[in-house]
Amino acid sequence: MNASALDTLRTTTPEVKAVALIDGDGTILASSSDREIEDVVAPIITTLTTIAARSAQELGRGGLETLIIEATEGLILARDLGGGCTLACIATRHAGLGLLIDDLAACAAAVDTFGEAAHG
Repeated sequence: MNASALDTLRTTTPEVKAVALIDGDGTILASSSDREIEDVVAPIITTLTTIAARSAQELGRGGLETLIIEATEGLILARDLGGGCTLACIATRHAGLGLLIDDLAACAAAVDTFGEAAHG
């Protein structure tokens, strides 16, 4: 169910190499990536988003929405979905950041819709 939204993001944005829906405990709920990436992504994203959320609060910036890491070989984005869930995305350095943020937001909305349908 959630995997189809993740697959859509990965296939429509070729620079995206991995997408994962992660709960607050670091468990992958759905993904579209290679297995070896999955084993590393969840605990790292969980740690980073926890630190970023705390930092945003401490600095008076409100709640965390999107965490962006720009590295020499690519981008790592994590979007807070509420309820302890995070949507994480790993992309190549050739990805356009603005478009990637928009695509991640659209994927998050689709995942949220699926989640409401599953629980409602």
